[in-house]
Amino acid sequence: MKAEKKAPAGTDKWIRPPPRTLKLNVDASFVMEEKLGATGAVLRDFMGTFVHAKCELLPHVQTAAMAEAMALREGLKMVEEMGCHHIMVESDSAETIQALTGENRWWNESSAIFADCIDIASNIGEVQFIFCPRDANQVAHEIAKYSFQHKIACNWDDEPPSFLLDKLLNDVTMI
Repeated sequence: MKAEKKAPAGTDKWIRPPPRTLKLNVDASFVMEEKLGATGAVLRDFMGTFVHAKCELLPHVQTAAMAEAMALREGLKMVEEMGCHHIMVESDSAETIQALTGENRWWNESSAIFADCIDIASNIGEVQFIFCPRDANQVAHEIAKYSFQHKIACNWDDEPPSFLLDKLLNDVTMI
C-alpha cells in the first residue's frame, strides 16, 4: 500500500491513472439536520473508460467526516469484490486521505471505518491514497448527490447511468 498526500500541484481536473491501474474516486453527501448521507464511488481505467460505479444511502451517520470515510470504505469494498489489484484512490476529503496515508492520527468517530479501509486495501494489493480537489472529483460527487436525492443504493457495471455521461465525457476530453 502506497501513500500519497495530494495530487500534483495545479491539477484541478481528473487525471488518468497509469496503464494497468484503475482509479477509484469516492465522495459523500451529508445533511447534518437529518443525520443522513450518501456515498458515491466510480472506477475508471487508464483511458478514462467507465468500469463500475456504486452509491449507498447512509441513514444514520453523525458527521460529514464519517460519511466521507464510509464512502471510501464502500468504494474499496466494491474494488475488492471485483478482484482488482492495482488501484489509485482519490477523495476530496483531506481528513480521510491524511488518516489513510498516516499523516494524521485517526482517533475519532471514524477510527473503526479507517481500520476497515486499511484491512480492505491490504487485501486488494497495491493501493495509493491521493487527495484531489473537488473539481477533479465531480463524477463521484454526482453519484453521491444522486443517491442522496433519490434515497437509493445502486450499482452500475460497464454502462454508466445517463446522469453521469456529461461529467465522464468532460473528464476525458479535458485530459
